[in-house]
Amino acid sequence: FGWALKQSDAVIVMGDDSHHIGDAITLPLIRGKMKVCDISKHDKNQPVFAFAGIARPEKFYKTLEENGYKVVGKVDFPDHYRYQDGDLLQLCDQASRKGASLMTTEKDATRVPENYRSKILVLPVQVIFENDEMLDSIVKKICA
Repeated sequence: FGWALKQSDAVIVMGDDSHHIGDAITLPLIRGKMKVCDISKHDKNQPVFAFAGIARPEKFYKTLEENGYKVVGKVDFPDHYRYQDGDLLQLCDQASRKGASLMTTEKDATRVPENYRSKILVLPVQVIFENDEMLDSIVKKICA
């Protein structure tokens, strides 16, 4: 962790700073959070069977529930997992048995085989930074 800080111009903390990184650094700290975007095209009455290959999949599942989705099943994959046809066949079968739609993250959707992408709902999110001006200033300085 220390070697990365020596090469950094700032630190971005997503969500709660539960490790109190802000107290331990002298670099500029930029706080960000994920915000769910327009989900009006998704029928929240339709149960979802969620899957994710991200570092903390429980955050994704919690976000779904906080946004009114009825999660009837969950499958975790390793972070950065490259989904194969067999994985999607199993997921489709599990979702079908529960009368649910498959749902995943935007990050995971890019690693799903093309022929399955139209069969999966994707939770759209965007990052909101508390201090856009500081972030813009740092990026401009680095790119100058």
